[in-house]
Amino acid sequence: MAKTTNAPAVSYRADNQYVVTRHDMATPYYSAYTAAKAEKATQKVNRPANLQAMYGKSKAQAPKDIPTDHKPVRARRGFWCVLLAILLIVYIAIPVVNFFEVMPEFTSFLEYDTIEVDEEGNVVKGYIGTEDAVTGTIWLVEDLIGAEEEPEAEAAGEEGAEDNSEEGDAVASEQVSVYYDLVQLGIITETTSEIMALIFPIGVVLSLITALIFLIRALVAVFTVKRRKLFILSGILLFVFTLVGVVGAFLATGAEFSSIMNFIPMLAEEGAMMTYQLSLGYIIMAGVSLLALICSLFAFRSKKKVY
Repeated sequence: MAKTTNAPAVSYRADNQYVVTRHDMATPYYSAYTAAKAEKATQKVNRPANLQAMYGKSKAQAPKDIPTDHKPVRARRGFWCVLLAILLIVYIAIPVVNFFEVMPEFTSFLEYDTIEVDEEGNVVKGYIGTEDAVTGTIWLVEDLIGAEEEPEAEAAGEEGAEDNSEEGDAVASEQVSVYYDLVQLGIITETTSEIMALIFPIGVVLSLITALIFLIRALVAVFTVKRRKLFILSGILLFVFTLVGVVGAFLATGAEFSSIMNFIPMLAEEGAMMTYQLSLGYIIMAGVSLLALICSLFAFRSKKKVY
């Protein structure tokens, strides 16, 4: 009697599992597959030794183009990108909040001594904020342009000069710029000029534009993993433009560079005479710009460390 068996004659699938029959195991393809699978498992277990034998290095020192068992490392560092975005929001929010005259002692650019005295006998501080600086800048530009057009105006005559002067006085009575008035004192004494006084607002405008563009790029970096080009350059420009505004504000005072420490209230000597000083708001903006520059350095990993 012929020997019988219950094993299937052909391969089939049962419960999502492939059942190998005796016919399959007898084929040369199955033998080659089994040998290759065993060799691959052996290579995976002995990989550090193989790398050291091939390159004379450990697994950690192996060339980056060789695949490893580690997970891929992304170029973006999420924590630093989020921190950078928060810093840029604070930087932009300070002048915006000051425009609505909210907490001027913490959001203004400059501060000066008024003629008023409080109950304790201390001099009351006045503050130069966003609106004051914008108004003063517009008037300085008008004076600068008017000085160039003055010869042409004299040649054309003085018809209607009285009417124009009355309209100008009415407009001037509605708007006040302490920054403009203080700069005019330096212009009269020839210790400063309109051009030097315009360095401060130019630095502020450039820094705010840079901060806005940088904020958009930082928010994109937070929600994407792709490397952003020129990320560090944006941090450098923000810091440099902020310093330009600070130095421009100091130059507009007409003071000598030897007294620059008196321009910072916390470092000023007692009884130092300055036209105005840096306010806490602008000091915070300068510090935030420096922190933003540091964060931009760590926002993305080096290309050599990404695989």
